[in-house]
Amino acid sequence: MRGDYAMLVKGSFQKTISQFIRFGLVGALGTVVNLVLFESIRRLGLHYLPAASLSFLAAATSNYMLNRRWTFSSSADSIKGWILYLIVNLLGLGANLVVLMTLKEGLNWPVILAQLAGIGAGTILNFLLSKTLVFSGNQQEAR
Repeated sequence: MRGDYAMLVKGSFQKTISQFIRFGLVGALGTVVNLVLFESIRRLGLHYLPAASLSFLAAATSNYMLNRRWTFSSSADSIKGWILYLIVNLLGLGANLVVLMTLKEGLNWPVILAQLAGIGAGTILNFLLSKTLVFSGNQQEAR
């Protein structure tokens, strides 16, 4: 019985690591989508702030679809899930900014290192909330 539990925990841990790697790859692709769209929209003459908002929305939407199908193998497909995913991403951004500001202003870290730590915190929060809130139902075994 104890060996079965250990195998279950090991398998669950390996699945989570695999999902985290996939989540990171999807995030990297989303960053490219965001930057390409941002620059394209900006060159069309739109101010950089609305351009950033539109490119964020497009990148988050493509990330939602890829994470739903590839990272978490979820069969759930809903507007509610997409909106929850956007909220999770905004919470991740908040975590990023809190860490960035705390390390830069409070501990006087170099801004690039503080931002890197903030990105790490935001990514981990995004992954955990995506896994437990957004894609927790109707998951199939990851391939």
